[in-house]
Amino acid sequence: YDPSTPVSVDGKPSTLRELAVGQIIAAHAVGADRELTARNIAVMHAVVGPISILNSETRQMHVLGQTVHVAQAGQHDHLFNLKAGDWVQVSGHRLPGGIVMASRIDAIAPQAEAKINGHVTGIVADGFEINGTRIHQDPKSSAIALTPGMEVQVAGRWEGTHIKAQHIQPEPTRLNLGNVESVVIE
Repeated sequence: YDPSTPVSVDGKPSTLRELAVGQIIAAHAVGADRELTARNIAVMHAVVGPISILNSETRQMHVLGQTVHVAQAGQHDHLFNLKAGDWVQVSGHRLPGGIVMASRIDAIAPQAEAKINGHVTGIVADGFEINGTRIHQDPKSSAIALTPGMEVQVAGRWEGTHIKAQHIQPEPTRLNLGNVESVVIE
């Protein structure tokens, strides 16, 4: 990439300065073999919101109803100075059961919107669930046709037990990559 490469963080325009080791990204690249050039880079956090539970013994925290496991001892030990109510942004991969295996966790100032990125695991009367976290949709907003298994990114107000959705983006990875010829996942 170079200084002109477009970067976004959770769907919002950003800069290369926001890139950091451990973040999960989607990058549209062109070229071959070891000579790839990124056309765009999208940072995609698994969750952004307040911590509700933090357990330093099990190395787990709950953010927006999602279980986050801090894998490496030492790397994130400073995080256990945090407490319930503090806001974090978490990069990581989901394990088959939905737990987020954190690759990077950053403490941040409280935000106007909490964010979650994952797959729809259930459809309910007033919305849907992402790995057990209830998402309430405004019935007046335009309904987005969601199906179980679909990737979705949601931003909205965290109400303590659910997110009141203000923005719903279906298939954010596909949106960030655009139409591609082949996909490589690491």
